[in-house]
Formats: sequence, structure tokens, C-alpha cells
Amino acid sequence: MTQFVVDSTLQERLRTARETIDFIDDSGHTLGVFCPMLPPPYDPSLVPVLTDEERRARMAQPGRYSTAEVLRHLESL
Repeated sequence: MTQFVVDSTLQERLRTARETIDFIDDSGHTLGVFCPMLPPPYDPSLVPVLTDEERRARMAQPGRYSTAEVLRHLESL
């Protein structure tokens, strides 16, 4: 991975960002996107809200695996 050292001004702007930032060149072309690591508490709008009915429906769906089964499968890869 390539790393870039940023000056203190940009560092502070990135550190306090609360949404994604597009990096663009002087022509307006996107070079990349910065996604800040938000500390807890996380934005509650990002957490899906399930009704009790939706939760029960998901739990009743076939194809559920225990943690042990998932770990066994991952170790076999």
C-alpha cells in the first residue's frame, strides 16, 4: 500500500470530518474518496431498525449456521 504524509492543516480537516470527502484534481476529476473512521457512538441512522415481525421472519429463514459451523468452514478454506 502506498502512503502519503499530509500536512497538519489537512490532517485536522480529515480528523474532524463527519462524512466522506472526495479528493479531486484541479480539473474536477475525482482522484479518490476519504471515509472517516467515526468514533462511537455511531450514527444511529446507519443502524437498520427491524420490527419484531421482521426479526422473527429472518430468524425463521433456513440456512442459519452456528458460530462453530462458520468457524469450521472458514478454517477449511
